[in-house]
Amino acid sequence: MNLLIIGNGFDLDLGRKTRYADYRSSRYWPFTSLDHNGLGYYIENYAKSNSNWFDIEELLRAYGEINSKEYKKTNSSLKPISLNQDEMDFRFLNKRMSKYIESINLTPIKEDSAAAKILNAVLNNGTYKIYSFNYSSLKIIARSVGYSHHFDHEHVHGLAANKSAILGVDDNVDLREGYDFMYKTFSRFYESHPIQYDLKDADEVIFFGLSLGRIDYPYFQEFFRSLCKSEHRDRENSKKVTFITYDDCSRRQILRQLREMNLKRTNYLFGLNNIEFICTSATEPKNNLRKIGSLISHLNVRSEITNKDDR
Repeated sequence: MNLLIIGNGFDLDLGRKTRYADYRSSRYWPFTSLDHNGLGYYIENYAKSNSNWFDIEELLRAYGEINSKEYKKTNSSLKPISLNQDEMDFRFLNKRMSKYIESINLTPIKEDSAAAKILNAVLNNGTYKIYSFNYSSLKIIARSVGYSHHFDHEHVHGLAANKSAILGVDDNVDLREGYDFMYKTFSRFYESHPIQYDLKDADEVIFFGLSLGRIDYPYFQEFFRSLCKSEHRDRENSKKVTFITYDDCSRRQILRQLREMNLKRTNYLFGLNNIEFICTSATEPKNNLRKIGSLISHLNVRSEITNKDDR
């Protein structure tokens, strides 16, 4: 078994406006006018000042960690914080985000994008399972690339289409008392996913558009650390891991996260495994197009082998 693991960069490569900033500029954004203090005010105030890029889940973490006395001291002119209002704002933010993602599902994708081509090759390969960290429907995207059969996939953080999207923070964040409604694992839609087992069993893993930020550490830290343990690895157990990202800036950002996750042993990751980075931006060197073509050819060859074995 092999894995394709996709993040928001995958949807962006398909031409979909799935950044939090896109959500904020849409008619679905819930905090256009606020007459109260607290979570909604905190997020909207930050979004106004950083309209091009911001991370809602990082803002949730930052707000949830703030000591209430400290918050009152720095925001003394505002109305008192209401825990009930904060929870209402949090749930409304999630609900409206799902509606926004649902509206995006109706828009066409860029069929000539790297994401569309690789997804089509992966689906036809027959040996891949897909884990999506996005809220948009993979079934709809699959139909858009001409694939209508069943395929093995899981939406780790839920799905906007069935109102199960999970927004929030991970368990390693220490939220102040009363704010545990922000934990993803506390959502009534949170389910078990065998991603750690599948990572361990996979021969090849493709990451497309996943930043591997701190919020992703609980899913991947043990996996990447295991790839750096020379005393437990031999050539037969090495993995082929491909990272598909936008440009050299995002490539270096992923490497920073890998270095942090692996106790600054990134050289072991490269030395003991087959690691490759591919950038999709048109401004990147042309050899990235060659790499994408080589990956698709590799997937197609595996597909032919699988079909022969099935006969």
